[in-house]
Parts: sequence; C-alpha cells; structure tokens
Amino acid sequence: MLLIGQVIDRGTLLKIAPLRAMSVRQGKVFDVVRFVPDRHFANQLLAEVLIADTRQHAPISRRGHSTSGFWSMAPHLRPTMLSDLAFVLSVENDPANRPYITPWERTQHEGAVRFPDFRHFIVEREGERDGFVILQGCRSPHRSVELKRLVLQTHGRGLGRQCLRLLKQMAFRDLHAHRFWLDVKAQNTRALALYASEGFLEEGRLRESVRVTAPSGEDPAGVWDSLVVMGLLDREYQARRAQGLEGVAGVV
Repeated sequence: MLLIGQVIDRGTLLKIAPLRAMSVRQGKVFDVVRFVPDRHFANQLLAEVLIADTRQHAPISRRGHSTSGFWSMAPHLRPTMLSDLAFVLSVENDPANRPYITPWERTQHEGAVRFPDFRHFIVEREGERDGFVILQGCRSPHRSVELKRLVLQTHGRGLGRQCLRLLKQMAFRDLHAHRFWLDVKAQNTRALALYASEGFLEEGRLRESVRVTAPSGEDPAGVWDSLVVMGLLDREYQARRAQGLEGVAGVV
C-alpha cells in the first residue's frame, strides 16, 4: 500500500505495473507518480499508463463497430527523449509542415521536455515515429491546457484526428482541464476544418499577427497571416462523448 508522501524507487514502481491502467481510470496515477524522485521517469510512466489504458480497447467507430485497416493502427504517445529531438526538428522543418508552424530552436524543445508545465510526446504508430505533440499549461491553476503543437509526417489518412482525440482525452480526463485550446494560422484551412469538426469553437482572431513565407516566394520578407484561437470546454467534450462523437481507437 502506498502512503501519502512515500518515496518509491523505480523497482517499487515497476512492481505496480499491472495496476497502472486501473490507476488511470480511477484518477490515482498522479498520486503515484507524484512521489517518484526522477520526474522524467515519472512522466514516462504516465505516458506508458495512458498507452496501456488505450490498448485495452478495440478500435470502435462512431456506431460502436470494430474497424480495421489504418484506423486499427492506433497511434500511441510516449515521452520525447533528448535523443528524439533531431527527429522532432526534422519533422518541424519538413517543407510540408513548415508553412503552418513557427519552428522552435532545439533549446526550446529541451525546455518543453524538462519543464513540468509541458508535456512533450512522440507520436508512434506500429513502433515507428510519425510526429510529435506538445501540451502547455498542464499545471495551470485555471485548468486551461493548450495544444501547443501537433506535427505529423503522415497526412490525409486520419492520423491527426486520432491524435487529437487522444489529446482531448488526456486533457479532460487525465489533466482535468476545464478548457482545451489552440491557435492555428488562418491559411491552414485543413487544420481549421479538423478542429471545427472535433468540437473546437472559434473564440477570436489575432489579426495579421505572424509573418509567413509568401506562397509564390516572390516576397522575401513574407506576408502577414492571422492566428485563429479555438477552444473546447469540458462540458462540451462530455456532451460529445455522450453523443458517441469521441469513439475512435483508444478513446472511450
């Protein structure tokens, strides 16, 4: 039995591995990892718990029927290691992704990996890395969690939607967020459509707040683009769940 304030080492923690998924469901995992002296290892355990929890459930469609093919290859999230950062930077600077984000320096990613207010994860599918995600505000007293970044290599096959639903689950069920929000460049119409279809409401626009490369490249200084702020509240998320709109692989 674990006691409040008890310090547990890795060996002890690993002995409770069979209880990890159950602990997440009962909201107890944070009471366990809080006392692990190695914070990075604690974050890794938390991600493994979430992964173990989602793997217990077969992929389901909105009508509750089993699915197959690409949708059955559910993505999994694991903590980003420093050794992953070369991959992270390469995905971020991919010509297919770069117009829609503002790439970070390596030191910024290192800070997000280490700072407790962030969650920095690698997206894996069938054991292969396919992108990364960053959450910020995980310790916000206002329970407002930001989807800081979702960048993938695979496009147009539903992976972004799967990841987004896993992240909504993490934000509302595991981080107890009241609000889950993001901003996206107005020119990123595909992402705007995805977020809107997943229940995010437009809350405002930061007009011409970022400079982006001109589509034709004729203007070296770039052109101005606006940021669209979108958000989802916990009661709105719960309503979507009640309607069966969150039922994909790993999200129950």
